[in-house]
Amino acid sequence: MTALQAKVDLTIKLQLQSRQFITVYLSAMSLISLEQVGRYLRFRFLKIGKMLISIVHSSPSGLMRFGNVGLH
Repeated sequence: MTALQAKVDLTIKLQLQSRQFITVYLSAMSLISLEQVGRYLRFRFLKIGKMLISIVHSSPSGLMRFGNVGLH
């Protein structure tokens, strides 16, 4: 498991308690492509990853709204 995978796993666990956290975390990861992160999330957490990719692709500021979208 790479360092990024470990961080994303940890972030997802924390995100279940605080939906805002993953928004801040991913926004801070400026060196890593959002699409790359989205693909990894889709692999590990299908629903969350698909939601993230669709939101990011639909609007440049979509990531900032991700924290306000419920996980269904």
